[in-house]
Amino acid sequence: MIHIVCMNCSFGLRVSPGQDGERDGIIGPHDEWFPDRYPCCRCGGLMTIAAAVDKDTFPQLELVDVSPPEALAALHGLGLPHERECSPTAVQKVMTGAHVKRVTIRNSHRSILEYIELENGTRLYLAASAFGATVYRISPRGSYVEEVLRDG
Repeated sequence: MIHIVCMNCSFGLRVSPGQDGERDGIIGPHDEWFPDRYPCCRCGGLMTIAAAVDKDTFPQLELVDVSPPEALAALHGLGLPHERECSPTAVQKVMTGAHVKRVTIRNSHRSILEYIELENGTRLYLAASAFGATVYRISPRGSYVEEVLRDG
């Protein structure tokens, strides 16, 4: 196992070895982000490879078990495996009765809508398609630790 940890939001990925050489080939020493420039898929900060998670720190981390390809997808902003269920039913389920808390827009003369954050903390990430906006990731509210630190 290898741990990629963000101490900013107490989130981490516990990456399995995968098939022979898969993990090292995907997120190992040959990666441009190795060892301490992995983008956090939770808060946007930087994650680092942790050779061994300190036993005092370990209980404070929210670790998600992923395969090497799942880790790569998450680090590139595609979300964790449980966040990629974006069927019409899944979108309706999180949007029905929900209130929009924040809409993140960037750019200067055209609005680029990155995500919609609902009042309960769930985020719907959007991308362009030939048919309109596509929801490609539904990210549930962050960890309890993150909420306590934010609201603190």
